[in-house]
Amino acid sequence: MSASEMDKKSDWGLEWWYNAHFTFGAVQNVFIPILVPTFVLETTGSVGPAGIMLAIIGLGGLIVSISDASFIKQLNGLLNK
Repeated sequence: MSASEMDKKSDWGLEWWYNAHFTFGAVQNVFIPILVPTFVLETTGSVGPAGIMLAIIGLGGLIVSISDASFIKQLNGLLNK
């Protein structure tokens, strides 16, 4: 493969650094919902606290993404076009 072929972007528009976002998404969407409830269930013996813990994690992710300053700037830029 020549250097010019390596510099050419993929037809999908994907770049190698998107792997970090994919990995974070996989951890957040797959491993946390599996590992956290089993740990909480093992330590407390009840499924109620496990559900509460997952709700807190989900709400935390939502609040952080909404309150992020860069998100607000991007949203203002989209709305003020």
